[in-house]
Amino acid sequence: MLTGMTEAWHGTTGGHSNHQCKCPACREAWNAYCRIYRQARRAIGICMQCAQPATPYARCDEHRLTHNAKMRMRARARHPVT
Repeated sequence: MLTGMTEAWHGTTGGHSNHQCKCPACREAWNAYCRIYRQARRAIGICMQCAQPATPYARCDEHRLTHNAKMRMRARARHPVT
């Protein structure tokens, strides 16, 4: 839904999450929020997916291994060996 930029929620995390607005201001607000959230989770050593103790990469061992395997599969799909 296109709306004018006059709404008070533009440029906020609520604009992105509650109103599904994808304007540059709302995206930047959401990216900044996520960046701060990830830094905080890493600082206290909690997995971002299950709240278990985590590695410095903000994932517990189980989720880290799953994530790494998924990224390897994506890389293979993008660059198949011929």
